[in-house]
This record gives sequence, C-alpha cells and structure tokens, in this order.
Amino acid sequence: MKRFITAALAACSIALPATATVQPGTLSLIKTVAGSLNVVMNDTSCTPGMAGSYQLLTKTLTLCPGSDVDADDHDTVRHEVWHAVQHCLTEDINKGLEPVVTKNTDDWWDLIGSNLSLKTAAWIHESYPKSHWDVEYEAFVMASTLTSAQIEEMFIRSCVD
Repeated sequence: MKRFITAALAACSIALPATATVQPGTLSLIKTVAGSLNVVMNDTSCTPGMAGSYQLLTKTLTLCPGSDVDADDHDTVRHEVWHAVQHCLTEDINKGLEPVVTKNTDDWWDLIGSNLSLKTAAWIHESYPKSHWDVEYEAFVMASTLTSAQIEEMFIRSCVD
C-alpha cells in the first residue's frame, strides 16, 4: 500500500506554495476523517500556541483554531490528517509513526527533500525530538503541497478502504 500511495503522490505533481492556503475542500476532509477518527476542536488540550495534534492511541485529531479560522488552520488540518495516513500505513505502530515515503530514496528526494525549506527543517529540529523529524518533515511538506481533496483521497485509500 505504501508503494501505491508513493506513486499516487508522485502523480500529484507536487509544487510548494509560498504560504499556507485556505482550501475549499477542508470541511469535506474533516467530515471524511470524522467518520473514522475522533475529531475535536478547541478542547481543553488546546494550549496557547498549539495548532493541533494527532493522538495515536485514541485515534484523535485535535484542532485548535480558536475563534477565527485562517489559512494556517487549514494547513494544520492537512498536516494532522497526514499523520493519520502515516498511522494507517505504519506496519508496527508500537515503534511510532513511520513516513509513507521511504527516506533517502529518489521518491523521498523528489517529494519531500526538494520541498522542505531549511527554515521549516530548522523549526522541526527545535520543536520535536529527533525520533519525530522524518514524520514531521513529511507531514509539513504534504500539508503545504497537497490540496485538502488530495489528502482526503489518500486518507480514504489508506485508512477507509
């Protein structure tokens, strides 16, 4: 399945936009995910500065947009749903999430390495333990390069079908 998803990603012709974007398909993505996962918004786990999270054990997607939803919030939905895709495709979840695209392959360099800015990589290094870097690289890149509709399709293929 990972190979199929990697091929589908390559077919999406990824090109990195300059900033987060509001996507008309984000509400549909949330509704689709809510059919398979727990989705909560602005609950007590949302602390100042927290945009969202995905909890493996409870299969819970938490979104923390506050009172005003903006482009960064749409980006967060795509990012956190990508973690759910990673979860569905990880063979041994006891070891934690695994990237969908195998690191240091041609596919990884084409899809992830070429679209990951040094600024984003540095922020990930400052914000996450080293064991999380690869899944975060991938989630940040996928959130910024795929549309909500494309991520919804990957979620359905990986987690629903």
